[in-house]
This record gives sequence, C-alpha cells and structure tokens, in this order.
Amino acid sequence: MDEAKIAAAYRQRIGPKAAELEALRGRLRQRVRLISAGVAVATAAIAVVLIAYGANLYSVGISAPVFGFVAYCVVYQLIASRFAEQAKVVVLPAIAEVLGDIGPLSVKNGRTWMARARRSGCLPRGAVAVFDAFVGRHRGTDFVMVETRLTVGAERKTRTVFRGPVFAISVPVPVSGRTVVSARFGGVGNSLTKYDIDPEDIHAVPFPDTPAFAELFEVNAESEAEARGLLSPDLRATLTGFMDQFGKGKVRAAFHDDAFFLAIDDRVERFEPVKFSKPVGDLQASTQRLATEMGLAFRIIDDLHDGPSAAR
Repeated sequence: MDEAKIAAAYRQRIGPKAAELEALRGRLRQRVRLISAGVAVATAAIAVVLIAYGANLYSVGISAPVFGFVAYCVVYQLIASRFAEQAKVVVLPAIAEVLGDIGPLSVKNGRTWMARARRSGCLPRGAVAVFDAFVGRHRGTDFVMVETRLTVGAERKTRTVFRGPVFAISVPVPVSGRTVVSARFGGVGNSLTKYDIDPEDIHAVPFPDTPAFAELFEVNAESEAEARGLLSPDLRATLTGFMDQFGKGKVRAAFHDDAFFLAIDDRVERFEPVKFSKPVGDLQASTQRLATEMGLAFRIIDDLHDGPSAAR
C-alpha cells in the first residue's frame, strides 16, 4: 500500500469534505430532535385520549414511554444510516482508487459469496445480512470483500454468531478438497459441528514446524498433502499476525472450491468512516485505517502467489 498516495487522496478529496459532512451531521441531528419531539407530542396526546376513554392509567403510563423510546431509536437508526452512507461516498471511492482495481459489489452477489464461504467451513450457519461489499483484483487474482453479520434464532430472539469482514480470494493453484483453519478451542468435533462440516470427512493436520501458528490454530483437511502445500510458511505467519491484530479466536479461514476464504469475527463497524454520534473532526486517521483494512486482501494474495505456487 502506497501511504504517500493515501495521504494525497486525503488532502485532495477527503479532507476538504470534512466540513460538509459535519454540517450534514448537524442538520440530520436536528431532524432527529424535531421528529422525536413530534413523536413525543403525538404519544402524549394519544395517552390522554386513551385515559379519557377509560384506559388503565398505570398501563398507559408504562406503555407510552416505551413506545416513544422505541420510535426514537428507529428514527435515530434510520437517519444515522443515511449519514453513514454519505460518509462512505466521500471516503471509500477515493481509497479504492488509490489501492487499485477495487469497486462496489451488489448485495445479491455478496450473499452468493457468503453462501460459498459457509460451504467452505469458514462461516457458521445463520441468516446473512450484507452491509458493504467490494470486488477487486491484485496480481491478476480476483477477490471479494464483504462486511456481513450472521444471526441465529427467530423473530426477536436472535443472536449474532458472526459480525465482521469476509474475504474470498481466487487461489492461483487448483484446490481439490477442503482445508479448514480454525481457532484452537478444544475438540475437533465441537469446533466443526456448527460449520456444516462432518468431522469424519476431514482429519487434523499438525504443523509442528511453526509453533506460534499451531498454538493459535487447528487445521483440518481432506488431504494432508494439499493442506501443507496451500498453507505456506508466509500464509501461516500472516494468519498468526491477524490473530494477534484482531484478537484470539477471531480469525478463521478455509480453502475450498478453488478459493481461499478468510473471516474475521471482531464485531466492529468495519467500513464506517465516522460515527453519527460524534463530531466528524479529522478524517485522516480513519482514512488510513480503512486503507489498511481494505488492503488486507493484497497481503493474502501475495502469500498465496509466493507460497503455494512455489510449493507445487
């Protein structure tokens, strides 16, 4: 990643827009206050009418504030989402242009790739929500980057089982089987059952030559020889670094269907340049952070090119 070009993109295209974004944030926050005030007045009026017609005072006193609070949360979230999209329009295209061949990917195609990631054993089962998706190319290799959330449960009783970025990268060599790299949590059966994987189909592959990697990850594969060829020393070192960077247990990967999948479950709003709740301020730090995170795929592609191709 060319930091000088990122800095230039910030000075020329992103920084000058900071004041406009802050002005937009101010207008939208004022809109939230006005709509919330209107909802409060309407709720109070309805409560008065209900009490006048004989409704239980205690029930109305409890339900009216709850209704008002829920309405406020809905309004706030909708307007905050609008501001987030405007901020992304300012920041993300400039970063993508500097990084190279990166562009937006449709939500539909993002969901398709998430289905492939789940089949690979990289993602758990769950209902998929796609927030941002990009498609790109580096060193002649295609890649997809999707920020997604997976939930389980029904109606209001849902639980998030994954939230973060997922990378899908074409592998420069054929992949005939499935190799899963998961955080080391204990028994193989326990770690695989929620990932659409039958533990009887794959077996453990040890990597004693890289103890730092072996301490953090367990590798299970259909073919031990293929797993060792795909997981080059450079790629193992990169995955170990990702675990240190994003947190123990947050990183999972898989090779399947001629692609490498990487999932980082760090529960962070990955591609949100600024928060609606805070002043815009200086966008330089967030620009650098987003450029670094969007460039993660480049590091993986370099390892895939320099590792498996040499090993084969």
